[in-house]
Amino acid sequence: MTVDTLAGRCVLVVEDESLIAMDLQSTLESWGCIVLGPFASAKATLLAMATGLPDTAVLDVHIRDGTSEPVAGALLKTGTGFVVLTAFRARDMTGALKTGRLIRKPLDPARLHRELEACLPLA
Repeated sequence: MTVDTLAGRCVLVVEDESLIAMDLQSTLESWGCIVLGPFASAKATLLAMATGLPDTAVLDVHIRDGTSEPVAGALLKTGTGFVVLTAFRARDMTGALKTGRLIRKPLDPARLHRELEACLPLA
């Protein structure tokens, strides 16, 4: 039996489409992750991050109050790796969002798992 490296890890989810957010949450929880969110706005996300930082994150680009760029910037400043889950291409990413590991929608759970593992700091 192998231990899932994501089990017990706090994963921030920023996604404003409720069905996608619920699917992400369910997938992450099935891996034993602790889900912070899902949040539909950068403002709500940054408020939540003020009380504690996640181990990694999944960010949609376009959310209710604009983009997740402020969240990506905050994560980058703390050295927290993140995945950008979007319908956009890499060339469409700007600023701190460019530093995330890009996964195109629709969600491929196996790829998400690999990319989130790659975001975790080496122990």
